[in-house]
Amino acid sequence: MPVVRSLSIVQLILFAFIAVALPLVWAIFTALYQVDQLVQRNTDAIVKVKQETLASRALADNLTSMERSASQFQVLADSALHEVYLSNSEQFRNLLNSFKQSELGQVRMDLIDRLVADEQRLSESLRAASTQSAGADTEALIAALHAAVRSLITETDALLVGQTDSLSLEATTLKQQLLAQASLALPVTVVLSILFVVLITRPIRQLDTAVRELGESGLKVGVEVSGPHDLKALGVRLNWLRQKLLEVEQQKQAFLRNISHELKTPLTSIREAAELLVDSSEGVSGEQREIVRVLKSSSLQLQHLIENLLRFNELTAESGDIQPLDLQALVDNVTDTHRLALNAKGLTIESDIESVAMAANPTQIRLVIDNLLSNAIKFSPPGGAIRLEIKKVDKDVKIIIQDYGPGVAAADAPRIFDLFYRGAERASGPVRGSGLGLAIVKEIVARLRGRIELVDVEQGARFSVTLPVSVGGNLSYAS
Repeated sequence: MPVVRSLSIVQLILFAFIAVALPLVWAIFTALYQVDQLVQRNTDAIVKVKQETLASRALADNLTSMERSASQFQVLADSALHEVYLSNSEQFRNLLNSFKQSELGQVRMDLIDRLVADEQRLSESLRAASTQSAGADTEALIAALHAAVRSLITETDALLVGQTDSLSLEATTLKQQLLAQASLALPVTVVLSILFVVLITRPIRQLDTAVRELGESGLKVGVEVSGPHDLKALGVRLNWLRQKLLEVEQQKQAFLRNISHELKTPLTSIREAAELLVDSSEGVSGEQREIVRVLKSSSLQLQHLIENLLRFNELTAESGDIQPLDLQALVDNVTDTHRLALNAKGLTIESDIESVAMAANPTQIRLVIDNLLSNAIKFSPPGGAIRLEIKKVDKDVKIIIQDYGPGVAAADAPRIFDLFYRGAERASGPVRGSGLGLAIVKEIVARLRGRIELVDVEQGARFSVTLPVSVGGNLSYAS
């Protein structure tokens, strides 16, 4: 979404908050407005009921006053009483006019017209009685007026009850409308919440995946992060960091290759000179013979260190093809390589190798077995044995190599797989360990998505390597 890409993560969160809150705010303000309108209509209805009730009572009371003054005037023929009647009559007409200003149904309009007409006839009848000795019969007119007033009051009450029922119906309808608005606003809010959670967390997950792939792919996969521009910029910076790390890795590989090869030439000369001195040491003194022995031993140790450096450097390069392995033949080949060392210390190998179908890079698996076996030979006492097992456990292959030497000290166990770390126990043999063998094994096992463990045993050291049946090289980068 172009809008999302133009925002920062903070702006996107703020925008998400506003967008998610908007349906709820709309529902709340709409409800408040509708409730306010209903309250206003109820208030108007209450005021109207009060006014109509007071007007109806005043109309009935005024009619009673008119009747009294008319009767007194007929009996006494006093002009003052006639003036009282005219005053009551005027008030009666004003009350009828006030009724006309309110909402009138057809029935009430007819009743008011009839009251106006009857009041006029009553006034004319009394006026005639004031000027003549005989007047019209007013009793029938007054009775008609009372009947019309009672009908008007009844109709007014019915109209007010109808309005009250209408307001009650409006309240019920408003309640349903508010429920409908809430049922609409809540799903919209939930959908918007899910949408923005996805929009916010997706670039973060991409960033997490990118960082993880930087390690798992050996820095070969580029970093791509979409979404808010600040996270996208962070992805660009991670990609820049990946390029820098690749350059450093390439420089390290080139340095190790160059330094190792450069060291080989003078080392070869030193070894050849040491061999010549050993061959011609018959005429030298014991002290000189010891110097020659130290020279030869140091040259062998240096050669071993250089070879391990070259092996370790090869781990960061592209691995060979994955192919089916004959583990028995691979173990036999590694054992033959160490035959001289085994015979020199009188060691035997107790092997228990199951027939396991495994696909992997043979060079890597060979390096794992070779380094573990070499380590076991170094620490095994003369005339001892080395236990070598290969078996299938579920979907994994376990390679177990155990010696019966002094074992690994508790203080050394946490760092036994670190680069160039050599424990307190000294290996037996002419060449001292370089501290690279187990580090190489750990690196290879990590690349093959496996694990290596130092298992506690009563005597010696027991290393257990667990690998998936089908593995590929360079799948992950161990730190």
